[in-house]
Amino acid sequence: MNRVIARAVMPAAVAELQAISIYESEIFFLKLRPWLRPGALAPFLEILEEERAHAGSMREWTRVPAALAALNILAGWMLGLFFACLPMKLVYLAHDWAEVQAARSYTDALRAARSRLASEPGLLPAAEWERLSGALSHAEAQELEHARRFGRLARGGGA
Repeated sequence: MNRVIARAVMPAAVAELQAISIYESEIFFLKLRPWLRPGALAPFLEILEEERAHAGSMREWTRVPAALAALNILAGWMLGLFFACLPMKLVYLAHDWAEVQAARSYTDALRAARSRLASEPGLLPAAEWERLSGALSHAEAQELEHARRFGRLARGGGA
C-alpha cells in the first residue's frame, strides 16, 4: 500500500465509516417509529449498501487506524440517533447537505492524489492510478446522486 496515496484517501475513508454508522443508526431508530410510512426506509437501505461498497473500495487504498475508526463509528451512531429524532424533511435536508460534503471529500482525495503524482511521476503505476481515480470518481458521482435523491425527498418528491 502506497503511504502517500493512503494519506490522500484517508479523509474519504473515514467519512465513509461515519456515513455507514449514521445510516445504520438511523435505520435502527427509524424502525421504532410506528407512524413511519411504508417504504420510508428504502432510500436509506439502498444508500447504505452503496456507502458500504465505497468503504470497501477505499480499503484497497488505505487503512483507517482502529481508534480513529471507533471514534467515527461512535460519532456516526450518535448523529444517526439525533437525525432519527428529527422530522423526516429535516433528515432529508441534512443528508442532502452531508452527501454533497462526502462528494467533496472524494474530489479532494482525487485532487491530492493527482497533485502528489504530478510531483512524483513514478509514485503509482498507470494502471493503479486508473483504478484509483475510477473508484474515487465513481464514489463522488454516487454521493452527488444521493444528494439529489435526498433533495427530491425533502421537496416532497419521490426517491
